[in-house]
This record gives sequence, structure tokens and C-alpha cells, in this order.
Amino acid sequence: MKVVLCSFFLEPPSKPSRLTAVRIDTTSVMIEWDEPSILGGRKELWYRYQCSSCPSTVRSIPSERTFTGRRLELTGLQAGTTYTVMVFAENEVSKLVPELNQYALIEFTTRSLTPMMITDLRVEGVQENGVTLAWNPPANGATQPLKQPVYEIESRHNGSVSVTETVHVYYTFDNLNPMFPYSFKVRALTDHGWGMWSDPLWYQPGRGQFLPSNSAVDGGYVTHEGGFIEHHWAVSGPPLWVWILLICVLLLVIFFTLLVCSRRSKGNRKHFSDCDGLQPYKTGTLTPDYNTPPPQGLMQNFFRGKLGAPLISYGTQQSSTACYGNTRFKPYVDPTAYEDPNQALSEFANDVDPGLIRITEVIGSGEFGEVCKGVLQPSQRVGTFDMSQIQTVAIKTLKPGSSEKSKSDFLMEASIMGQFNHENVIRLIGVVTKSEPVMIITEFMENGSLDQFLRKHDDGLLRVTQIIDMLRGIAAGMKYLTEKGFVHRDLAARNVLVDANLCCKIADFGLSRGLEGSVEQEYTTNGGKIPVRWTAPEAITHRKFTAASDVWSFGVVMWEVCSFGERPYWEWTNQKVISEITLGYRLPAPMDTPQSLHNLMMRCWHIDRHKRPTFAHILQTLEEYIKHPDLIYADGSNQGTLNGSITAPYAALSVTGTLPRPSTAGGVVPSPPSSNPPPIPLDEFLKRVALSHCAPKLHMAGVQTVSDLMRLSHIDLLSYGLIAEEAQRIRDALNRPMNTLQRTQNRSDHRLYHTAMQPLPKCKLASVPNAMSAAAQGNAGFFV
Repeated sequence: MKVVLCSFFLEPPSKPSRLTAVRIDTTSVMIEWDEPSILGGRKELWYRYQCSSCPSTVRSIPSERTFTGRRLELTGLQAGTTYTVMVFAENEVSKLVPELNQYALIEFTTRSLTPMMITDLRVEGVQENGVTLAWNPPANGATQPLKQPVYEIESRHNGSVSVTETVHVYYTFDNLNPMFPYSFKVRALTDHGWGMWSDPLWYQPGRGQFLPSNSAVDGGYVTHEGGFIEHHWAVSGPPLWVWILLICVLLLVIFFTLLVCSRRSKGNRKHFSDCDGLQPYKTGTLTPDYNTPPPQGLMQNFFRGKLGAPLISYGTQQSSTACYGNTRFKPYVDPTAYEDPNQALSEFANDVDPGLIRITEVIGSGEFGEVCKGVLQPSQRVGTFDMSQIQTVAIKTLKPGSSEKSKSDFLMEASIMGQFNHENVIRLIGVVTKSEPVMIITEFMENGSLDQFLRKHDDGLLRVTQIIDMLRGIAAGMKYLTEKGFVHRDLAARNVLVDANLCCKIADFGLSRGLEGSVEQEYTTNGGKIPVRWTAPEAITHRKFTAASDVWSFGVVMWEVCSFGERPYWEWTNQKVISEITLGYRLPAPMDTPQSLHNLMMRCWHIDRHKRPTFAHILQTLEEYIKHPDLIYADGSNQGTLNGSITAPYAALSVTGTLPRPSTAGGVVPSPPSSNPPPIPLDEFLKRVALSHCAPKLHMAGVQTVSDLMRLSHIDLLSYGLIAEEAQRIRDALNRPMNTLQRTQNRSDHRLYHTAMQPLPKCKLASVPNAMSAAAQGNAGFFV
């Protein structure tokens, strides 16, 4: 009576609903279902299954007799066999009335055996709590894989199973639990279904791949994982993270031990040395001493603030190269790569106490601020009477009240300059950032910029060897910067400084190239302004700045030096400069310039950047000229007549006849004639430049005199039927008197006589060769 009463109010649950085989392969099946529609008024609910046709080798997941999950996986089945499985839903009432238990039934047939198996399953890469697996694609056989391979990867750990599909022959598992071992298997989808599983690969994060013992594996799966881990790893020692922690602790102990020893040794010293790493990188006060020898060893320099030495040598004119050690060839680091720009500044520059600086003269000004001459006192304890300890410096200031971006851009140059240490690169002394105005302090260069120096000394007193030695210094500095991995982008005579000994040093490492309203025509990009007259064609058109583009700029600097500060391409517009260069035009040799130097310029201006010389080769060539001055005139280009053979692709010729070889007596370059050359007939001029065959074409176009010829542009000559080399040769001969090593009072008259080169009124422009670049065909907005 009690049983009937309980069954009236409480009853067993109904059968599981929607029983489905979600995955069937050759040896396994996965079955899922939903809760019964009737729970029988009880909260507890479990399931059990029954498979009378299954062999004894079948294993189930979960392996318990009853379970609460609604998923059942049977493994160890036979391929191509039909099975019937019953799934029961039960509660406590089911134990009292077993005859009322209900079940859902499913019948399925395993897939036929497909012999294809994935081979060489392996660990390809290891990440923190992750692993990348790879395998070989299946070999072609009787069973072919699909055209688009599909792979299934099974991952098991701690009783859980996950299956992932991929079309690649590799897969990365992330967020693995290092507390459990994992097994991985792979199979491929074929035209008859899924192939056989590969042999399992066992892996545990932090420990690596392993082979489990036979007692821990049953059918390729871990059945007792706790015992398996203990059995397999009992002799493997502590986990990896324990070793890492021990190593870190050991390194910290060594670090603090050396730090304490260094502090104690420093406390026994009375003074600093010139080469000591300055401790107050961020505090500002510089108090060096001049007697204590520099510390030896990398660790001593490290504990004094930096691996290198300070960027300034106080109270001495001796080079500080020894202080830098191996940092000379330390690769250049772009300060913009730092997340915090102040970190780059503190890494590469010293912060100087502004009380040690005294401005004595303003030597220049601009929109950013002023450039001043001043003195730097090494320490407050050094009196003004001790002039041997006072250093003359150049000080660049930023206007007070400038924006943070302006300040960051201003100090970026110091972060760049502080990484360099070479006798031909301007040396950074320090910065002032903790007070207004912000300052950059560098060594003082008595002769100022190279272009101004050349214009002031256009008097014939500079010897040829001095000029070549100045070029050698620029090449040496650029070779050093190139080896450091730095591309200057704005190499020009105005950005080279000259000291009292005529030593040239590379300067201007700022990202902003020029100021608003600058007389230099420049092309604007995101990184600043590009000076078109000094920039290689590929850098203008494709923004491709490399060491080769700096070599092109060096060739223009050579031309500036040989012309004593003449403006490259004279008063041409940017568009004309780009179009003429694209069509093959190159600057002619200035007057009295040895052909060997002009040939070197021409090599620097090769249109193919890969065929330009390197700075190492340029430096070697100039050093040979200094050692053996006779090599400067070895090719004899300054000795022959105009109707002689032309040895250079664009030989610079003069309309006046012969060019006398400059006298090397005393090494002084002679001055040119003070009067203009007399005019000559057009036919005679063409005969002297070995282009008499071009006379009929020019006569047909209405060109009768040399004056008419001078009014034509390069494109005009091409439109009359001349080839590029012939037009270039004519233009070189015409331009040569206008752009010379002029050192006379008639410079302006001489230039006026030759500069006007406008097209003839009746010229009809023919089709222009397609060699013109996109930069030459761009609209007017392309230029500044």
C-alpha cells in the first residue's frame, strides 16, 4: 500500500528525449540527449546505458555505471558493425519499481574501416601554457583525401574531450593546464569518411612530450591520470617554474651582492673620473674629477649608471673615444620605438644642471628658439679664474611655453645624437629638461656651417688637399652612421659643421627638416620636409630612404664644396629639378674641379641605388687622393681639349676651348678669368663638343646661335630629335661657365650672362619620353 501511494504522488522519470548519435566513426560513437519530459516529482536524476551487442572491449566515457551528464561516448567498437544502445533515465523511485523504468533506444552502424592514417604527429613549437602540433599530410593511396584537406584533432585531459577541425597541417593549443597531461590524435577526412586516428601524442605543459607507461594507458587513453602522473614524473624532478624561480632568486642575490660591493668601493673614492659613468643622469648636477683613472670592467660602468661612459669630457681636449669602449658599433636605436620618449632621453643623454651654463652670445634664431654660444662649468666649486676647466659649447634653446609635442620633437634630436661617438659627428654634451628654457648642449664649432664657411673663404686660399680632407671627414662620419644603421635623410653642406681645425662634423639629426619660410625648397612628408635638391629620386618618389640615398646627397655635398657654396641646380623649381634628373641630367663639374672628383659625384648620382658606391668605398678613394695627390688628375680630364674623347657619361665641357690644369704649386686652386668668354658660332661650338651631326636638326628648329641654344631646356632639345646623351652633353657645356669655382668680383655678372634658359617662343614640344617619373608629372600641390 505504501508503494502504491508513493507511486501515485512520485514516479520514475520518463525516457530521455531526442536521443541522437552526434558522431559515428569506425571505432567509436558519441550519443547525446535531452532531459526527460517528466521528472517524476523528484530532484535527483541520473542515467545509465545498456548495450547487449557491444563486445567486452568497449569502453565508455564516462566510465561509471550511472552518470548525470547527457553525453555518452563508446570506444573500442568494431568497424562496419551495427549496435543497439538503450539509455535509461532513473531516480530514487526507479529503485522501488524497476519495472516502470523507461528508456530511449538508438541503433547505429559504425563506419567502414578506412586505412588512411596520419603519420609523424609531432611537437612543432612550445609556448607558455601552449603547444603547436604538426603532422604530415596523408599519402595518396586507394583512399584519397578530399581536394581541400580537413583534419580533426582530438584533445583529452582529465576526463574531458574536445575535437577541433582545421585545414592546415598544424594547430596551436592555448591555455593548457600544466597540472594535467594531454593526449592528442589526428585523423583526415577522405572521400569515404574519416580515416583512422593517428597514434596518440602525449604532452604536459612545462614538462614536454613523453611516453606513458603501459599500465597507465588503456586503448590509447589515460584511465587513471593521478597514478599516471605520479608514475611517469616521479623521477623527473621539480617542474619548470620551480627551476625558473630558483634561477631568478640566484641572479637577484648576485646582483645585490655586486651592488653592495660597488657602493662600498665608491664610498672610499674621493673624486670621479672623466670616464666615469655619470651617476646623476636624472638628477642634473655634474661634478666630475680629473685625476682618478677610469673604472675598468663592464660591471663597474653598469653600476655607475650606464654600460657606456658619459657623453662629455670635461676640462680636456682629448678625444673621449676611449670612454665609450665597444659602444662605437652599438646599433642605432630609433627613439620613437620607446613607449616613453623620456626613457630614450635618459638612456642616451645627460641632464645638465642649468646653473652650470652661461650664455655669452646669440649666434642664430628661428621659430623653435635660439642657437647660442656659451660656456659650461664642470662644477659649482670651480671658480671663474680656473679657465682651463671651462668648456665652450653651443646651446640650442626651445622657446618657453612651447607645447609638449614641440618639446618632445626638440629633444628627439638629443636622443639620436647621444648614441653617436665619432670624430666626424657632432658630439652631444647634455640636455636641460627640468627648467625653462629646454636646452640641447653640444660641442662648439668655431667655423659654423660648411656652406657659410665656403662662401666666406671663396678667395683661393684653400688648398686642394684641404678641400679633399674636408670631404674625407664627411665621408668618414657618414660611414660611421651607416654602420650604426642610421639614415640621415638630410645630408647637405648646411648640416655639416666645421671646427677651428677645418674638421667637418655631421649635424642636424632632428626629425623636422627645416622651418616654415625656409629659402630651401623642400618636399613635405609625414617625417618632415624632404630637400629635393639633395635627395635621391627614389626617396622623393617612393619615400625609400636608405644608405644609398645618403650617398646621392653626399655627391651633392661634394658639388657644393667644389663650387664654394653654390646653390645646387641654381634657381630651378623643384618640379624642374625632378624632371631633369629623371631624364638623365646631372650637375656639371664646377670650374677647375678635377675630373676624378666629378666622376665620383656621377657615381654617387647613379639612378640605380644598388650601383652607387658605399661610404666605405668613397672614404677609401678620398684617402687615396690625400696620400697620393697626383691621383686627383690621373684621368687627365682637365688637360685635353674640347674635341677630345669624353671619358665620363656626362663629361663637363667648356665653351672657351681648353681648360688649364690647376696649378698644384703650393696646393692653391687658381682663380678663373675675370672676364666673360667671347661668343663663338653655333657650328663651332657643336664641333668642339663632337656633336656636329646635330647642327641640321637645330637649324631646322630655328636655333642659329649659341644664345638661342642656351634658351632651350633639356626637354626642348629632346623634342628636336636629339637623344638624351647629346642633350646632356650640350647642357653640360653651356652650364659649365655659370657654375664654377668662382672667386672673382664678376660672379653675379658671369651668372647673369648664362642663367636665362627659357624655351624659344616658336618651339613646338614633341612627345616626351616615358622616363619621366610620377613625381615630375604630379600636380602643383606636390611641392612646398
